[in-house]
Amino acid sequence: MTPPVSPDPGSWNASDPENAPNPADRRILVFIRSPFEGPVKTRLSPTLSKTQRRELYRAFVEDIVSEFRSARARLTVCFTPAEAETRVRDWLGPGPDYRPQSCGDLGDRMDRAFSSAFAEGAEKVILTGSDIPGLTAADAEKALSALDDHPVVIGPSYDGGYYLIGFRREAYLPEVFHSMEWSRPSVFQRTIHTLRQNNRGPARMPPRRDMDTPEDLCRLMDELAEPDAPLHAAAPATAARLLGCGNDIRPFRHSREARR
Repeated sequence: MTPPVSPDPGSWNASDPENAPNPADRRILVFIRSPFEGPVKTRLSPTLSKTQRRELYRAFVEDIVSEFRSARARLTVCFTPAEAETRVRDWLGPGPDYRPQSCGDLGDRMDRAFSSAFAEGAEKVILTGSDIPGLTAADAEKALSALDDHPVVIGPSYDGGYYLIGFRREAYLPEVFHSMEWSRPSVFQRTIHTLRQNNRGPARMPPRRDMDTPEDLCRLMDELAEPDAPLHAAAPATAARLLGCGNDIRPFRHSREARR
């Protein structure tokens, strides 16, 4: 993957940090799993082979990191496992910060990532997963801007979880990450309940679909069937690799259509 060219610092007004390319008080955290140290996207098996799943997941990550490089925020790639740092850096290239995820369940790791970002001086922080094809720098900017008027921003996913969450520093609420049954369809509603109980009325981003199941891939392929679909521009690596898997996904699509 070839990293895009960063904006020319000389074209920005250094006295206006809010308009700098990567103002330090705005942070984007992207959670990824290294595709080199073990299996990824296992719920896409057996529709896709281990190699296909790895290459497709690589495309998801490459696209979202490429997009977020152009956002006016400091980008941090939070990877697991910790020993994958050299390979992840070599893969995604210079530009982002690279931080290993902490130990514990997903909630523990998200809490530590937010806490570290705020401890380093960030005022607004959003966190996303890496398997949301089509999520753009403009979406990240919109989420960060929502924190001007709301203490929290959240993006629901169609499976009942969420693909993005963000906080202002003074409104950070680690309780939303504790005692949660992750990957359950109640995650989003339980999170909203905890936020409201603590007077944190969230801004909501449009719902999106993360890529966990063959059904999700079928819907994505349906979208890619339109030549002018925004996904072609926002997630070119994903589009290319998913279309390359078409012969393996097509039988599942036909089976899905037959059940309707």
